[in-house]
Amino acid sequence: MDSAKAKANEAIKKIMEKKDGVDICAGWEGFYIIRSDSNIDCYLRTTNLNKGKELKIETLHDSVQGGKHYLATPNHFYIIGTEKYKRINSLDAPGELKPFDLHPNCRGGDHYFAKTPHFYIFFKQKNKYRRVTNMNKDSEAKEFDIHPECSEGLYYWATDKYFYFLTWPKEEDFPLYYRTNNLNKNENTKIYPINLGVVSFLPGGLQLKNGRVFGKWEKIATFSHEDLTKNSNDKSEPVEYEWEQKYSFGLKHTEYEKIARHWDISVQTKDKVSFEKFLSSEISYSIKYGESIETGTQSEWEEHKETTAKFRTKIYPGESVYLWQYKIGFGERELLLAENLKLTHSKEIPTEAP
Repeated sequence: MDSAKAKANEAIKKIMEKKDGVDICAGWEGFYIIRSDSNIDCYLRTTNLNKGKELKIETLHDSVQGGKHYLATPNHFYIIGTEKYKRINSLDAPGELKPFDLHPNCRGGDHYFAKTPHFYIFFKQKNKYRRVTNMNKDSEAKEFDIHPECSEGLYYWATDKYFYFLTWPKEEDFPLYYRTNNLNKNENTKIYPINLGVVSFLPGGLQLKNGRVFGKWEKIATFSHEDLTKNSNDKSEPVEYEWEQKYSFGLKHTEYEKIARHWDISVQTKDKVSFEKFLSSEISYSIKYGESIETGTQSEWEEHKETTAKFRTKIYPGESVYLWQYKIGFGERELLLAENLKLTHSKEIPTEAP
């Protein structure tokens, strides 16, 4: 792997690391990638993480949103907060919601997951995990060392038979998920590739398929004093130039659909709002972890439109003016075009926000 690719992967991995509101759970109907961060409040469900079967995005019910961690058992989902947790039956129609105090010994974990009949709380700094049968009472509590091979997971989840965690070794081009039946002894292990449609739903994941997020000013028009006065006898005076510029702005529908194609989602439904928040979060995380990108206003996330803007400026002899538009996308794919244009008297690319 070349150094540029390794550097790009490391940047995406940093974005992908566990964040409040993001989790992978194994429930009775399959696997769930929950995104309650950045007001996204939706989840991806699949019946197979390796093959990406039956991928579908659903909206989280209002009462389920805002958790720090999420875990699932064969019968319930759990929403973990700082000092309390809630038990629910479903992510989209939770029914009766039961709140509980989180026992002090069970607070402050980096990861929470369940393997019947136990709940597991990872404390990465101590390199230990706590196993209990009840997070409210800290029942039958035991602590174990985390095996070194199991300590660097980005996300953890479990089924009745095995523990799993998402990992991204430096020598690999792509994340993998790891299976073991004992996190302390690391026994009966196996590694699987994770489906692209699944991993794309995690923070940073879209960049694995579509390329790195970019935000850039692009020149869309140039007017020079020389060109405007070529039919004039007097080329020594400044020119007052006024014109109308036709251009398009907003979310490019065809590119949006190409990105959404991974999943069972209609860009015309209510899920479109959550999905736009999801796309916006990808850009925002890239800003947080080192990219200089502006996300644009909410109006710019509307459907792609054509418009006309009027401009007037004075152009002096030997001078040119430049009209710029800010564009956001993935790889070489333009996704979002800013509505507000910028007029400059310098050919240097603008550095300020649009």
